[in-house]
Amino acid sequence: MIRPSTSIFGIGTASLAVFCTAIILRVPSCYESFWIDELHSAWVVWDSLGDVTPRAKLGHQSPFYFVGLWFWKQIVGGGEVALRLSSILAVALSIGLVFLWQSMYATAFPMGKAGLLDPFWAAWVQNVCFGVAGLVVMYLLGFQRPRFLRWASGISFSKRH
Repeated sequence: MIRPSTSIFGIGTASLAVFCTAIILRVPSCYESFWIDELHSAWVVWDSLGDVTPRAKLGHQSPFYFVGLWFWKQIVGGGEVALRLSSILAVALSIGLVFLWQSMYATAFPMGKAGLLDPFWAAWVQNVCFGVAGLVVMYLLGFQRPRFLRWASGISFSKRH
């Protein structure tokens, strides 16, 4: 039998609580001085956007992360807490999503064993939900299929107006 705590609302609320707890546990350490890798990140994004790529290459790193961090700095600011906040939110979101995935699995698996849900869907429902959600996000953000995959038939990630 399905308990009310395993409802979508209950799972979503618990996932949000896990997300918030992860943030609360991490924020106090934000007031420490920058570590060496954080100093490098701050230096890379400190000046203009045009300086990001050459500085990232000096550290033998891809500029992709640093371009995002540069935009983050423009919005949130360049203080220690502000620069660390992107990492805190990303880790907390990851923890919350893993908890959500596990909760969906822990709900669907017993339903499959009890015959309330087809065993195939009991095993795959969380993967299908996350996959569809990812495709929807990619579509809404206007992602296009990479050139090397454009020959393939299937879902198009580009928006049609």
